[in-house]
Amino acid sequence: MNEIGIQRPGNIKKAHPKPLSEESQEKLANRRSGIEPLIGHAKQKGQLGRSRMKSDKSIESSGYTSILGFNLRQFIRHQAEKVKSLELTG
Repeated sequence: MNEIGIQRPGNIKKAHPKPLSEESQEKLANRRSGIEPLIGHAKQKGQLGRSRMKSDKSIESSGYTSILGFNLRQFIRHQAEKVKSLELTG
């Protein structure tokens, strides 16, 4: 999707300055609905909740470690499925 757009609530009366086509709006909604569960999983299992840290660098590093842990869990799960399928066929 080459266009960048933010979904607007349906109850806004003022017209959008750069309206998107219906197809683009649907793509944007589908993309967002696909990303939201991933963000929720990263926040829940990666302990990425409210920060009580004092500096911006420590907050940023905790965010990176949370996402790194999420990606590693996804990678390990993917590799385990590969091994399982190899064991079943071989």
